[in-house]
Amino acid sequence: MDETQQVPNQNPITSVPQPTTYPTPQPAPTSKTTWIFIAVIVVLIGVASYFGYQNYQLKQPLTTQQPSPTPATTIVDSPTSTSTPTYTPDPISNWKTYTDTKNDYSIKYPSNFKIENKDEDVNINDFTEADPNCKGGGCFLGTYSLKLSIKSVVSNQTNLKSIVDEKYNQDLNFYADVTPLKLSTLNNYLAYYFEATGAERYSNYYLMSNSGTILKISYANNGSKYLTQILSTFKFTK
Repeated sequence: MDETQQVPNQNPITSVPQPTTYPTPQPAPTSKTTWIFIAVIVVLIGVASYFGYQNYQLKQPLTTQQPSPTPATTIVDSPTSTSTPTYTPDPISNWKTYTDTKNDYSIKYPSNFKIENKDEDVNINDFTEADPNCKGGGCFLGTYSLKLSIKSVVSNQTNLKSIVDEKYNQDLNFYADVTPLKLSTLNNYLAYYFEATGAERYSNYYLMSNSGTILKISYANNGSKYLTQILSTFKFTK
């Protein structure tokens, strides 16, 4: 007996073809340079649009707005009015001038004031004499609103303060009320000033000329409107 084993018939193994698969295409990465280029283009477009719009706005009024015709006007000649300049008279133009050639000064005063020379003193005032025809208790001896005197104290001096201190101390012993001595000016001249009260209240200025003459200017003011103007005319002539 043939012990050879018989192999049963088997169908041949046939390989089944598999479908071909392809890789899915991926988008190519955008490079950094490309993005920069795109950004620059966008900026340029924006800038061009802005300036184009501005140019359009500038031209717009010239093309859309037309000047309206100006109505004709009739010019009627009218007489020209000329204003007359106001003339302000000089309030001291008719004043008198007193000049002291010895002590080198001058001063002006109203023409209705009186002036008296007594030695080295010059008195200027508007004293009104009493009515000689007046009789009885209602008569007055006379009135004034300003009494001003200019006195030459000493000549050929170089130190004003030492002389003023001496005269000031004398007045301290003579008058009941004397204000402190202070440095001041009179019409832009250096001066020392104080007030003293006796029978009347006197204001006193001491000042020195270029030639060394020291003057004392004193006044008692009872409401005169001319005091400031009179003092403003004082000046040394040398």
